[in-house]
Amino acid sequence: MWLAILLLGSYASLMTCAGQVPISGTVRTATGKPLAGVQVFCVRDRYTETDDQGRFRLPDRGKVIFLRHFGYRPVVLISSKLTDALEIVMEDAGPTEFQVPSCDRSDSIKRFTFAGFSFAVPKHSTITRGRDIDYTSFSIKWGSGNKESFLAGIYGPMATHGFPFDDWIISSSEFSSRSWRIGEQDLVDIRGRSQAGLWRYVGSYGFSISYEKASSEGAAFFDDIIDSACLGS
Repeated sequence: MWLAILLLGSYASLMTCAGQVPISGTVRTATGKPLAGVQVFCVRDRYTETDDQGRFRLPDRGKVIFLRHFGYRPVVLISSKLTDALEIVMEDAGPTEFQVPSCDRSDSIKRFTFAGFSFAVPKHSTITRGRDIDYTSFSIKWGSGNKESFLAGIYGPMATHGFPFDDWIISSSEFSSRSWRIGEQDLVDIRGRSQAGLWRYVGSYGFSISYEKASSEGAAFFDDIIDSACLGS
């Protein structure tokens, strides 16, 4: 379900972000209980955590603020629209959460493995793989000409900080978010719509699979691949 962009803001700062516009707030659960230990990112590799009262403070709000906590839906905030000392509610991941299953080794579907996941792909698809010293990657193309778009994956230390690009968020007219559960770990799953097309980002620190500027048909093609994810080969 597409949601209108959530323009919220957010006390206890541990790290400094670029710029000079601070912001503070309190994070609570849907029942009003202060939520401690929420990671609040103002720059991809800089974050603070909420204290026992659910409070945090950022010396600068950056362009986009991301909040995440195990078992809760991730929250995305556009900084330019925020006021200070706001209340933020994080919803339980609940039924929106995707429990990544183990692979059924008895099926005959064409699959490829990447970063411990296995994905189903149409037989005609071409998977381009890459490798560097610190990371591995892949891409799958859909369409041609002005309808061309790519599903891309990357895995390795510092390959990604676990959130979509700020510009994807800022340019979007609407988006939705949920989490993926893998044992005792969560991945964010955020998708949006901008004038350039549809985009989606699934990832955590060091891993992501994403697409951008996709048509409805291209996004559906890529979503089928992403949503086929299972654990193992």
